[in-house]
This record gives sequence, C-alpha cells and structure tokens, in this order.
Amino acid sequence: MESEASSTVRRISVEEVSSRPRPLRENLFPNATVLNPPAETPPGPKLPPSPSTSSTLDVIVTAFGALGYALSARALLLLALVGAFVIGLKAMDVQTPLAMVGLAIYAIFTVVPVAYLEIVRRRA
Repeated sequence: MESEASSTVRRISVEEVSSRPRPLRENLFPNATVLNPPAETPPGPKLPPSPSTSSTLDVIVTAFGALGYALSARALLLLALVGAFVIGLKAMDVQTPLAMVGLAIYAIFTVVPVAYLEIVRRRA
C-alpha cells in the first residue's frame, strides 16, 4: 500500500448547516419604507372541486396490471404447451428412450406446474 504522504486523497471536514427559515424582507430592514406596496386583489370565485383524476388513473393502472397478469399467465401456459408439443414431435421422430425421458421431464417440471397454477388461479 502507498503511504498517506504520497496519496492524492485528502480528507475534508463536514459541517452541519442549520435548517432555519430565511428572514423576511421586512425583518431585514425594519425602518425602510415601501415605495410601491403590492395591490390588494379580491379573491376570485370559488370553483367546485374537480373530480380526482389520480384516483381514476390508479384504477386504470390497476386494471391494466391485472389484465397483464392474466394474459402473461395464459401466454406462459401456451408457450409451455407449445414447447411440450415440439418436444413430443421430436421424441416421436427419434423414437429413443432418452427422447421420451426428456419429454416426460419437461412435462413434469414445466407443463404440469404451470397448468396447476392456472387452474388454482381460476378457482380463486
């Protein structure tokens, strides 16, 4: 390791800054006169409260999220079934015990769990 004397890293000290509010202009110069005071404007008419667009937006986002979840689960099931059919066709072409074992392993560990999750989701 290099010595601290030849190091280019230097430690600095950090001071805490208080978070007190800034003084107002009137408090800075209490004896000063204001040449152009701000004009008093009457309050405008009160408008009825508008419906909350954020709640509508939240409902739409939630609905799209649920729709995406349902479609992604079904798409995953479709892809698993398509994969099983492709592996099944390849296993029938080759007709070896190893190909059949590969198909069985794929079906047991991929198609069955995904189908089970889809069935459970429909019941709930």
